[in-house]
Amino acid sequence: MTHLPADKLTRSESDRRRHTYMPTPDATSQLAYLDVGDLFELLARNWELFKPSLIDRPQWDGRVSELNTIRRRIAHCRRPHADDLNRLEQTLRDLERGAFRAFASFNAQRTPSWDLLDPMVDSWIRNGNHNADFVKHARDQYGVSFMCRYSRRPWAESRLSGTPVSGTVGTFGTPRGCLISPRSS
Repeated sequence: MTHLPADKLTRSESDRRRHTYMPTPDATSQLAYLDVGDLFELLARNWELFKPSLIDRPQWDGRVSELNTIRRRIAHCRRPHADDLNRLEQTLRDLERGAFRAFASFNAQRTPSWDLLDPMVDSWIRNGNHNADFVKHARDQYGVSFMCRYSRRPWAESRLSGTPVSGTVGTFGTPRGCLISPRSS
């Protein structure tokens, strides 16, 4: 959260305390308190992270200008331009492929190799460290087995075969429990 304006961080906490009678699901999301200009600036400063999910940079910069014009008309209660809705719909169509790719990257789960020298693999697959007893207990008592998987964001560099998953920027490991055979009481 070091990339976000400090006043937005304190505003979210203040709103959460003042408006306890009407909680919002976004109360803990710092991004929900950013103005559109702040969001566009965040995108521009971190373009390499968003590039795989957006349109080409020159086109994007033009769309940002266009979207800001539409937003200002709405924010100041002015009538929309006859083409505003078509422009918004076209922008969404142009962003759809990249959004799909970004969200799908969370579901593209890969299984790391058994012999990979990686702390997560050692802990969850080879049952090293502290998880061996936990995994054995879950399997023996509850019929649960664990799968160790990882996913990679579109902006992350591809891993070379044999390189660790843990600590690789844009790569996320997820040990998950999987109920294999529930036991009846």
